[in-house]
Amino acid sequence: MSALAGRKDGHSFNFTEMELTMVLKRKAPAEFEPQQTTAVQEPAAQPGAKPPVPDSAPWTEEEAAAAPAATTAVAPAKTAALVTAPKQGHLVAAQVPKVNMNHVKELKDKFTVQYDSLAQLQASQGQFMDRESGLSLGAELLFELLSFQEQFVVTPNDNRATKEVVRYSSDGITCSDGTDVKQHLADLRELGWANARVNARYIIVGSLLAAEKTDSMDGTLVQIDLSPKSRSQFDRYLIQSAYDLAKGLITEAQSTVLDLTAQVAKNAKGDIYTVVKFNTHVDPAPAA
Repeated sequence: MSALAGRKDGHSFNFTEMELTMVLKRKAPAEFEPQQTTAVQEPAAQPGAKPPVPDSAPWTEEEAAAAPAATTAVAPAKTAALVTAPKQGHLVAAQVPKVNMNHVKELKDKFTVQYDSLAQLQASQGQFMDRESGLSLGAELLFELLSFQEQFVVTPNDNRATKEVVRYSSDGITCSDGTDVKQHLADLRELGWANARVNARYIIVGSLLAAEKTDSMDGTLVQIDLSPKSRSQFDRYLIQSAYDLAKGLITEAQSTVLDLTAQVAKNAKGDIYTVVKFNTHVDPAPAA
């Protein structure tokens, strides 16, 4: 080795063997020496052995002591995702309250009654009356519907006929006394009642909440016989209430609280009769 090695500005450096080895390791290879391009696999570290010194490590022990200790990079711990993405094809549906649009229609035959099971109301001359006492309740009722049922009346359809020749049926096939409906109709016509026919009616059952003229029957369970014309009006209400329920305009509870109105009407022949109309009851808006 040349004697100039380790001399600078008149100062000589006394290298130890280890220091000299470290200096030589950091010297770049000579130009004529081929660069090693293939990676050389480092031997596996032995237990307890110090990690190899990287090229940027301090040259001397003093520099090594002054350098900050190397820290081992720690990979971030894997954590469970806080939000789980929804699976495709499984969209969360909005919670929409379920409404039974046929709520009123399904009240049919909930409480089947006979002709005298409850107090009977009838619509006549533009007003509601208690059939037993003849008490007039006025033209308007507030009524909670609980049930309704069909009723078929086999009648001579003549004011001169007596009640004994009238028959009633709940299904339009067999009369309450066991007589066949069609047979009884034929018998009436054979007896000379040319206008004899079968009238399809409804009996509605419910609680009378209020009446226009009196409160003496408030809270009473009653049944109201509806004529064929009034039956048609009730059928209209079944359709209207189903539509209003489906649209969310009324609730199921509201759909069974009805305003009943008795109105005088006239047919094409000029005959006067009373028809009952039905509407969902709406509470009046509070005063400002």
